[in-house]
Amino acid sequence: MENLGLILRLNNIEQDMKNSIKITAIILLILSIFGCEDESLPECVQGKVIGYQSCYNVNVIQVLSGTLKGEEIRWEGEQYQNVIQYPGGALSEEIIYFSYRFFNAEQDSTYANLICPANLAPLAVPMIVITDYSTEYCP
Repeated sequence: MENLGLILRLNNIEQDMKNSIKITAIILLILSIFGCEDESLPECVQGKVIGYQSCYNVNVIQVLSGTLKGEEIRWEGEQYQNVIQYPGGALSEEIIYFSYRFFNAEQDSTYANLICPANLAPLAVPMIVITDYSTEYCP
């Protein structure tokens, strides 16, 4: 009789484990389908380089795709939507694909502004730092 009781308990434990595995698998499947997007991955953005302001050492870029939001500006007689700026040497490419982070004055102190004439104001658009870019595809 003791053996029968032990066998029944082992069968119950086995059945409980199978049910636990099934429930865990279902939960993992639901989380993988409806889970949050990984916010730590850098976003890839397509942009058009519309100019370079040498005095402030910034590239002026119109964002063409992605969630990065810029401002509307007038640049060399043309009106542009969704414009941001990137400090650093002039980019010669017209269309670029890039990953970015927002400019941090302490972290990015190497991008020092040059002395500019009083009649040339800095652009009132968001400043970013490009972390990786390509002229052909998202990095």
